[in-house]
Amino acid sequence: MPRLLHTFLLGSSLLLAACAPRPQSTTPDQPLEHTYWKLTQLGTDPVQPDNRMREPYLQLSPEQHRVSGFSGCNRLAGQYQLAGTQLSLGPLISTRMACMQGMALESRYMQALEQVRGWQITGRTLTLLDAQQQPLLQFEESHK
Repeated sequence: MPRLLHTFLLGSSLLLAACAPRPQSTTPDQPLEHTYWKLTQLGTDPVQPDNRMREPYLQLSPEQHRVSGFSGCNRLAGQYQLAGTQLSLGPLISTRMACMQGMALESRYMQALEQVRGWQITGRTLTLLDAQQQPLLQFEESHK
């Protein structure tokens, strides 16, 4: 009889554990390189381009340590250096078109990119950091 009671208690415990709510899974961290990163925040300001403007973005390609993207009006390109969580971009070059929309955003975006010294990713969000590890830019992984 004790053996039957032990088996019943063990089975009941396993059944209850299987029915217990599980913590929700989090989105796995996206890779820094080979990901299309759409700009969502510049400093503390959210970035929401209007419908006439293409979204600013950034992509890092490890084959030649090349960075490319769009800054609000012009394309940008250059080199990057990556060592662990340290990251620096530049020198950066860009096309020189004048646009009705996006020029103010572009100027701030390019200045912030030059100050990048680190990075961190949480789920689908990339944060680029300055030398004091303070957030400069925030991006969201996007499928483009």
